[in-house]
Amino acid sequence: MHFNIRGFLNQFKELKEILSLFHDIKTMHCIMLCETFLTDSNYVFYTIPGYKLVCSNRQTGSRGGVAMYIRDDLNYIICDDISVNINGKFESIFVEAHSKTIYCVIGEIIPVK
Repeated sequence: MHFNIRGFLNQFKELKEILSLFHDIKTMHCIMLCETFLTDSNYVFYTIPGYKLVCSNRQTGSRGGVAMYIRDDLNYIICDDISVNINGKFESIFVEAHSKTIYCVIGEIIPVK
């Protein structure tokens, strides 16, 4: 599932309301988000039970950023070698996730305007 959240500060409550419409949210392995507007100090405030938050926050400016919630029964590693962010060009985040029955590489690439 993917959302352009356009800032957690104003949209987090709405995101949780949308996710509550799904009877069994645990069936979603990953929820990807762009335009998070998160920082390295505030991302810890945006937890969703049953998921771990992984994010790549923009280091310059106040907008941008990509993130994903990964179901907490999946083991994962962040793929730093392909999670490339080029200022003014694009932002990306990739993880390698696996469980007993699932193995996948999940990623998101967003062009920067």
